[in-house]
Amino acid sequence: MSKHSLIKKKKYKRSSRKQIFCALLVCVAICFIILKFQPQSRGSAPADWQFISCDVGQGDMSLLRTGNNSAILVDAGPDPQKAKSCLRWAGIKTIDAVIITHAHADHDGGLPGICNGCDIWTSEHSASAISHEYSGGNYHVLTVKSLLEPTPTLSIRILNAPTTSDFVPGDGKSAQENNSSVVLYLDIRNTENSSSFHVLLTGDIQQETVHNILPSLSNLPVDILKVPHHGSKHSGDALEKKLRPSVGLISAGFNNSYGHPHREIMDSLTDAGTQIYESSQAGDIAFALSNEQSSLSVVTQKT
Repeated sequence: MSKHSLIKKKKYKRSSRKQIFCALLVCVAICFIILKFQPQSRGSAPADWQFISCDVGQGDMSLLRTGNNSAILVDAGPDPQKAKSCLRWAGIKTIDAVIITHAHADHDGGLPGICNGCDIWTSEHSASAISHEYSGGNYHVLTVKSLLEPTPTLSIRILNAPTTSDFVPGDGKSAQENNSSVVLYLDIRNTENSSSFHVLLTGDIQQETVHNILPSLSNLPVDILKVPHHGSKHSGDALEKKLRPSVGLISAGFNNSYGHPHREIMDSLTDAGTQIYESSQAGDIAFALSNEQSSLSVVTQKT
């Protein structure tokens, strides 16, 4: 973890009273954090939010703040009404751009109802399908670059974005489209005190792409992991085991027919000491860095 990592993870042995005492102090600190993170009903997101994971049912959508009332969307969920609900909660009036991880309806179906004429960024692999899907609107489909820096407080590194000539693994067209998902590594900063937190957004990548991107994550701290493919076991648990993120986000519909999130993934997150937030229980989830303590605060929409 970098010097800006928010929750230090250490291993303690049982060999000394000093170590046991230190472990107890850590437990007290963690309990305080968990209490601070308890879901609370909020009519709107906190004024200083920087990243939001939206509750869009069985789908995915995130907001990256770019200004007082503006944001970049990562995916748009399946339902325009649920997407609009998250935008209202966040106070967003302007969508600067939309990054679509891949061309599946649970990630891009809500787009026409919330944005007409937006710039859509995606991989070259998915650009043709998305251009065809939205040919009736005034959209501009662009290919993502390796690094985007839309604001002084936000950097976006692209870890997976296949071209048309790249081999995309997967058993069947749907699995290949999942594995073509754009994977984004976010460095979100607070310029007031030089603190930062790091988010990994994974789309619907499955085990093959998970293993392909692991080497590029070897020196990158991840504080918040958007768990791949809504918590599906088909993505494996290699990311959870290697990264041991402080927070794991699972975007899935309540009582969905896929059984997401699968028990194997939940167990891996728990074993890694990761605080789990499910959109079906928490609703929209907002994250912000505190100016005073350089600590990460979490506010959820639902109780």
